[in-house]
Amino acid sequence: MNPENRWVKKAAAIPWNEIEEKHAALFSCTKGMLAKPLQTALGSLIIHKQYEYPDRELVEQTGENLYYVLSVFHRTSRISG
Repeated sequence: MNPENRWVKKAAAIPWNEIEEKHAALFSCTKGMLAKPLQTALGSLIIHKQYEYPDRELVEQTGENLYYVLSVFHRTSRISG
């Protein structure tokens, strides 16, 4: 990944481990469905707010780019964490 990419920079600035600990504490591991990975939820929210897209527009406008950007958030969290 290009370290100068704006999404890589955003992802690298997030303290994933700290947030993940707090996020995971909100969910039971014995009841209901498993939570989505934090990076997916937070990455989607960051994109949503960055471009002020309504929910449906977020999905339509980002298309395959959404998967790329979310993969950046996942990979960066693994590298920095």
